[in-house]
Amino acid sequence: FTRSGVEIAISDDNVDNGLATLSGSSSKRPPFTRRVKASIAKLRRTNSATSDAGPRGAGVEHRHKQQRLFDRAQAEEAFGQEVWGFLETVMTLLWEPEQMNEKLIVTGTRFFKYGMRLCHLDPLGEAVHEALRIALACPCNECGKDEWKSHISDAWAWLWGTVCQSLTSTIESAEADHPRMAAESWEKIKSRHTTEQIGDVLFAELTREAPMVVHLFKRPKKLQSYMFMQAVESLVAFSKSPKEFFDGLRNFTILHIKYGVKSEYVKPFGKALMHGLEELAGDAWTPEVKAAWETVWLCLSSCVARSLNTGTNLITVSLVNGDLSKMEEAAQCAPRGERIAWMTEVELNGTVSSPLYWAIREGKLNIARFMLRDILSIRADRECYYYGRERLFETHPDLVSVLCTDAPNLVEDLLDGLMWHSQTVLNGRLRVNYFIKDLYGNPEDIHDPWQTALAIFCLKGLPDMFMHPCLEKLLAMKWTRFGKSIFMTVQALFLLVTVLFTAASISNWCSCSMSWIVVRLFTGGLAGVMFIFMSYIGFRQMILLQTASIHITQTRQLHLPRLFTNPWNAVRYICLLLVVILSSLERCYIENSVDSCAKNWNGVIGWEMVLKAFAACMLWSQLLQVLLVSTQLGTLTYAVGQLMFQVGRNLVIVAVMVLAFACALNALQAQAYDELGSAMVEVIRFVLRIDESAENTESWGLVFVVMLTITVHLFLFSVLIAQLVKGYDILFVDQEGNSRMNRAFQCIESESYLSVTTRKRFYDECGFDKPVEFDNGDEGPTGGIQFMEIASIRAQKYYIADRIMRSTGTASALDPWPPTIEKEPEN
Repeated sequence: FTRSGVEIAISDDNVDNGLATLSGSSSKRPPFTRRVKASIAKLRRTNSATSDAGPRGAGVEHRHKQQRLFDRAQAEEAFGQEVWGFLETVMTLLWEPEQMNEKLIVTGTRFFKYGMRLCHLDPLGEAVHEALRIALACPCNECGKDEWKSHISDAWAWLWGTVCQSLTSTIESAEADHPRMAAESWEKIKSRHTTEQIGDVLFAELTREAPMVVHLFKRPKKLQSYMFMQAVESLVAFSKSPKEFFDGLRNFTILHIKYGVKSEYVKPFGKALMHGLEELAGDAWTPEVKAAWETVWLCLSSCVARSLNTGTNLITVSLVNGDLSKMEEAAQCAPRGERIAWMTEVELNGTVSSPLYWAIREGKLNIARFMLRDILSIRADRECYYYGRERLFETHPDLVSVLCTDAPNLVEDLLDGLMWHSQTVLNGRLRVNYFIKDLYGNPEDIHDPWQTALAIFCLKGLPDMFMHPCLEKLLAMKWTRFGKSIFMTVQALFLLVTVLFTAASISNWCSCSMSWIVVRLFTGGLAGVMFIFMSYIGFRQMILLQTASIHITQTRQLHLPRLFTNPWNAVRYICLLLVVILSSLERCYIENSVDSCAKNWNGVIGWEMVLKAFAACMLWSQLLQVLLVSTQLGTLTYAVGQLMFQVGRNLVIVAVMVLAFACALNALQAQAYDELGSAMVEVIRFVLRIDESAENTESWGLVFVVMLTITVHLFLFSVLIAQLVKGYDILFVDQEGNSRMNRAFQCIESESYLSVTTRKRFYDECGFDKPVEFDNGDEGPTGGIQFMEIASIRAQKYYIADRIMRSTGTASALDPWPPTIEKEPEN
């Protein structure tokens, strides 16, 4: 090694070949970690010989940390794993030296806290080098040959020398105690000067050193002083914990790009900062303190400049400025083979971000709409088609959820981009391609049906979204393939239970013939099996975390299985339980008497009869769900149900008014109102005009009765009628969308009953992996399915005739699209 005075001739070819081999040998982790652990003894010997190394001498605490790190076997193993993770990071970022340098700053800081010093770097390199040599010198399991060659040794020497440059500067700064010096000097400056004074000094130095950046400071003076303080605080925090700074560097970069900061501004800003700190520190600005600040700033400024360089491109600049025209220009500059990638991913400080999500969460919906339409545009040259559907959902798997919650206005643009209409009519029909592979959902990737796009539209979307032809076709495919059959099977079973229960336990409840006893017991057994099956489904959903939260209070939630969040299923579950209970209490069977039921009944309505009444009422009410089979009847059911909710809310107010006036009439001891309970009954009968008992009411009581009549009949009922009329007008607009949403809910619930294998079979039948034709012999992208729709759909607002933008020029993926095809075809 050159640091040890050993002359090694390292050629570029040897380095390249060695790095390639070394990268491919990273799977040999177990022998490596064992060799590092065995070779770490050399580090222990070096450490004991230099136990006084460090900025504060060999303190008790410092020796204790070193002893914990190097003297215990467990610490050796932990350190070996740490070194392994460090090397994996280095090999991952081998061709990204600037990002590697940032990681090495964090690693060097962490190694220093473990007790590593500069004198340990060479022994550590030798230990790892020897471990690699021994591991690779062993016969390979695949080829049986020795993989340790001279070029690998040369490559490792070069790599470790490169790594040591960054580690040396970090550990050397820590040994010189630069972080502590910078922090203490900053605390002294803050104790001597106010925030405004610090801001004035730094701004004056910035004006003198870098007048070209003064235009960026447009905020009030007080806010500028605060921003200067935050900049220095970030510098001090970076010296103490660089990892936390790098974790927030992405947001830091976005903020400064938004302000218009460029990488070339970093150097003059650093000069102004150093001069300003020198003036503020006064006598405390010693050569050591100056060196500390300069070292810290050198590390941080290089990272910030790199981040600004990589983050400042045409896409990010147009995003942070909210400039749609700049975004369009950036898209036109992109090579056609990379245009979709530019729109879906952008790298900021080593982190891949989504420009689309960025625009949505910043509220720049006009830019987000342009990007979504541009990605889903279908372009073609002489070589191939370019369509971004697959890349869009691959990089944005939660796109539907984000759009439904954060930008519902963009859902229509998404769905429009998943359709293509032919302009040619054949026999009254035309081709329509629906690219809905990602909306359908591959069961192998999405095991929970409630995580599919259709379920997300149900849970987070709006009813009018289901009026779009794309969602309509998706729902029709699932409903006809399995949803309708499963739904009708379930309804048939419950209809059977309802009919048998009505015939045996309601119409012939007193008959103790053996046939009716058998029917009742059979009904109870069938209801019990269905009850157990629903319980199993609910339990399985709880295990698989397929639950929904119901807010009981603002702070408390009740988690229920998806099955029971459907009111129809919850009521049906209770009905089955009631049928099982009533069947188990069969009097004819228990009392072993043929006519005991009829003889023993004395005309008093018991609790069993009340349960039967409730069970019968709820069972027959469940048949209303069958109306979902018809869109028109389902729409009517939904409208009636919503209007009933409004009636219920108004009846609560009526109940309160009835109680109030009943108390008033009871206080007057008016005739027929002498008790509160009877007073409430009489008031209800009067309001509903069931009885004319108010004719005999005394004068003062009659006053309150008249007031009640005016309040309920002339005011509350009038308000109720007005609300019903307005509510029906609103429901009339979206009632069909709500009906389809209810059907989609039922379809997803039916899909949750199926196994993954069965769902995969239905998915494969759609043939999403086959190219979809635009014309005979003209095969387009995959991920879609074609239907021959009636030609009258050309009157819909969603119809765009052959929206493919074709280019007749060069067909190179490196060339941008010519601007002549950028215009979307008109409706």
